[in-house]
Amino acid sequence: MQTRAASSQARLTNWPSRIASSGRSAPGEEPKSNRTRVGLDAVLTLNSAVAAVAVSAAQDAGSKATIATFDLNQDVIKGIKNGSIAFAVDQQQYEQGYLPIVMLQLYVKNLNTVGGGQPVLTGPGIVDKKNVDEIAEKCGFGTRESMRRSFQRILRVSPTAYRSRFAE
Repeated sequence: MQTRAASSQARLTNWPSRIASSGRSAPGEEPKSNRTRVGLDAVLTLNSAVAAVAVSAAQDAGSKATIATFDLNQDVIKGIKNGSIAFAVDQQQYEQGYLPIVMLQLYVKNLNTVGGGQPVLTGPGIVDKKNVDEIAEKCGFGTRESMRRSFQRILRVSPTAYRSRFAE
């Protein structure tokens, strides 16, 4: 979200990586050369790849904008540790994708309704400076993403493919 210093209006853009990498204005915006410099208070990115671009763009611009993101990877963990990223929302993608399949299997096998018809919460978890070291340590590989990559490299099969081959 981008805020104008002189007003309380906010503008949203879905083009942060494209704008940062090209130096051009987003579609529908006036050319950058015609705009006054606008300060950013905060940037919330939708994934770790865009967070890396936002951190780099903020550093290049000398901005003190707070940067946060969704999802974790090695770069986000490092960014939280060094203060360039304030926090990450860990959406627990594994649980979001895996648990519904397990729940469907249990229902098909024995009509089990996990959670008694109520929502089964899978997160999100907030990762910030207070808990980043503990989470990285408990993951064993620094992040869930690095565990998936190591699994794939060593076994030459993704965790999902492994589960589908060897599940009961």
